[in-house]
Amino acid sequence: MQQNRRAMRKSLEIGMGAAFLAMAIFAGCAEGQQATCRVGTECSSGVCGANGLCKDPEPNVDGGSVDGSRPDGSPTDSGPVTDASKPDGTTPGDAGGCGNRDGIIDESENPSVIGASATYKVSTETDFDPAGTKAANGAITWDFTGALTGDRDIVIESLDPAQGWYKADFAGTNLAARLGGETELLGVYNKGSGALRLKGIVSPAAGTSSTKLSYDQPITALGYPVKVGSTFTSKGLVTGTAQGITFSSAFGTAYYEQWDGSVDATGTAKTPFGTFAVNRVKILLTRTSQFGTAPGTLASSRVTFLYVAECYGVVAAVASKDNETSGNFTRAAEVRRLSL
Repeated sequence: MQQNRRAMRKSLEIGMGAAFLAMAIFAGCAEGQQATCRVGTECSSGVCGANGLCKDPEPNVDGGSVDGSRPDGSPTDSGPVTDASKPDGTTPGDAGGCGNRDGIIDESENPSVIGASATYKVSTETDFDPAGTKAANGAITWDFTGALTGDRDIVIESLDPAQGWYKADFAGTNLAARLGGETELLGVYNKGSGALRLKGIVSPAAGTSSTKLSYDQPITALGYPVKVGSTFTSKGLVTGTAQGITFSSAFGTAYYEQWDGSVDATGTAKTPFGTFAVNRVKILLTRTSQFGTAPGTLASSRVTFLYVAECYGVVAAVASKDNETSGNFTRAAEVRRLSL
């Protein structure tokens, strides 16, 4: 029983990062074979597109670029672009021309580019209300622009699993990325056929204390299309090793994860990078031992909110502390938002 408890506690340490998996991708729209970039200075044109690729700007009459971005590819501060068919707050610029701003985010409007990276501002153990502010007309705004406790920047890159030390154990995956600000662990998953599916969690490099966990059934971390009212759910048994601790059905240390997702709101998200029209996804992650919820077994739950925009993917996320189920919290374990 002591071994079971030790293993479950280790699973809880890993858990929050897994709930952030869908956050790990900086999505963009393909534009041929342009060079990858993070800022405009890395491009001969001086413009880095939102998809992590250099682009050729077309000057408009006032000398700016056609997508309304600054020379370094960041959005302007003049406020959101408005569209008669949507509430105030739309994706900055045109993100390479993808997205139709119809309030429904299809998989094709959240493509991923291997090698692309993005900077996120991250705060842990901080006060934040993921409910946002509702105006008299019902429009919701989530403001992520303010400074939060212990803010720091992290860079997340979309990696190719075929180049990883773990590739033999995760056939059929096409994407890997760091899970969170407090961990170097990577999520390994497959994106396609209407979902982003988590297949496992690994260390960046092999070693005697490395981590390699896998699910017996892929976990849907984000389902498409992302539209208000849509839901997704999945459950998988986790086995493998994590920093020297074995998770095994034979030893009684394997555990289940159940992910229940729902798109529960739409509105505007303000981030240090810019202002976006978003749909909010609520994910309830429940973790139980392989013996279920019998007396003496350990269990935990966390709620994560993802704020998803066309073309840019997840532009912000808020994760609760342990044992939250409703989502009505104001003290967050981690807040992450897209930054310059």
